Amino acid sequence: CSRFSIGQGRQSALVAARLALFVSICAPSIRAQTDGRFVWLLYVDESLLPADRTALEEAVRGIAGAHIVALPKDGEHAAAYEAPCLRQISLAGLPTDPPSALSGAHRRRVYLTSRLDADDALDSSFFAAVHGRVASAAAGGGGDGGGADGFPLYLCHLHALAWLPSTTAGSGVVSTEDAIASWHCLTPGLTKASFSREARSVHAVSHTEVRKGSRRVALLDSGERWSGPVRARTVTSDGLKGVRSARETAVGGGGEGKRAGAPARDADDGTVPWAARYGISPAELRRANEELTRLEARVAEERVSPDGNDCVADFSCALHLGKKAPARLARLTKLAKGKLKKGRSSRRESSLSSRRPSRRRGEPGSA
Repeated sequence: CSRFSIGQGRQSALVAARLALFVSICAPSIRAQTDGRFVWLLYVDESLLPADRTALEEAVRGIAGAHIVALPKDGEHAAAYEAPCLRQISLAGLPTDPPSALSGAHRRRVYLTSRLDADDALDSSFFAAVHGRVASAAAGGGGDGGGADGFPLYLCHLHALAWLPSTTAGSGVVSTEDAIASWHCLTPGLTKASFSREARSVHAVSHTEVRKGSRRVALLDSGERWSGPVRARTVTSDGLKGVRSARETAVGGGGEGKRAGAPARDADDGTVPWAARYGISPAELRRANEELTRLEARVAEERVSPDGNDCVADFSCALHLGKKAPARLARLTKLAKGKLKKGRSSRRESSLSSRRPSRRRGEPGSA
């Protein structure tokens, strides 16, 4: 499942930028999947304007497994998408008795939940790979601890591509990034497989702790440098990890922080086969880059303003609550001015760092 601007639907520039990423990067990668055995739930809430919901509906039109689900006005939003997968499927009004993924002597139902932020993309063979690995593990093959002893099984990537908007590269730039700790999994495509119909979804597990303890984990990385899921690193991010100003992002530049991988390349130089691997056309990348560079300062200004302080419990409050909030607000203040150089941001740079929003119950506006 994915979530779209939960609690943040009234921030018009932020929603417009996230729509551009969803339409140009996320939705095409799901439309291009070679294995159609999935249900894609896209969660929204009452803060999203009707016109923006219509734009989402148009973006997923023709994707047979896609369903937009409105979260309840009151209550714990996390309870919806952390719930067992059959309960989530029922929210979309779908039958809750899925076919078995296995056959023959090993015929048994496996319940899968996967995570995809609405500004990220998956390789077109993602669901085919997941189904194959899970079926093999459940049947006792593939070295994943087959049978009941190997479940629940988590599947994830440790390597991804990072796409960043740029004013000097027409389609933006692309680099690589890796999980920063031995117990981390990257969020795009993080999947949980279980034999239990009552197992909570993958959203109930922190991606920073998936590989801790005795959990069974299978890695989905191909080993190719320029492969894996795509993560958009833009001003729309709540955590702002790896985000740089589009005015200071250029070909040859390095990434930021511990995740940084290969130097940035022009996204349109042929290194990444966008259409063949992700279903993303060059024209779509250019449109996303145009919108994100155009909206960057407006989004940043909107998010550091008093009106941008509304958030719901969990990750969308990262900008305003917790020990890293002042630094994040300082980074947004720089983005609003079109500058965000590498290095630590001074906490003194944000005049808003002492503000604390009233936190509403529910779940994140993470796109």
